[in-house]
Amino acid sequence: MDDTVLFRAESELAITEARKQKAKRTKSLGSPIQLGSKAIDVVVEGKTIWIAESTHVARKIDLESGIILQTYRGHTAPVTCLAFYQDDHDTRGLQVLITGSWDKTIKIWDTNSKLLLCSINAHDDFVKSLLVVSSLRLLVSSSSDKTVRFW
Repeated sequence: MDDTVLFRAESELAITEARKQKAKRTKSLGSPIQLGSKAIDVVVEGKTIWIAESTHVARKIDLESGIILQTYRGHTAPVTCLAFYQDDHDTRGLQVLITGSWDKTIKIWDTNSKLLLCSINAHDDFVKSLLVVSSLRLLVSSSSDKTVRFW
């Protein structure tokens, strides 16, 4: 007897099998980039994709080759959302990546140097989304703590 199916309903086993079959059918559709973890949020920018991952990191990946170009480590829980800010009046061309996480923080990264510029204990529960309004130099964050904050 297969002890891995003990105490599992027939319907649950059927759903699991259906998911396996669907994964096999869709495995090579499109041009998949294989990740080591679950993608929670993605932003496509030119020929790159930025991915917020369940393994506590954000990555920049080349869309054509699938090569990881940059990895941003620092969160202690899954990264849930990404946003970008670039000051059009900044002559240095500084672009920042802003990440939110289940660890309740918002982190701001220099995309050129990959350095962590700032970390903020932003909410009492995980950060769900980020929105940048560049013209107002405003960051908006929302959280499962039922708040929206303006930074």
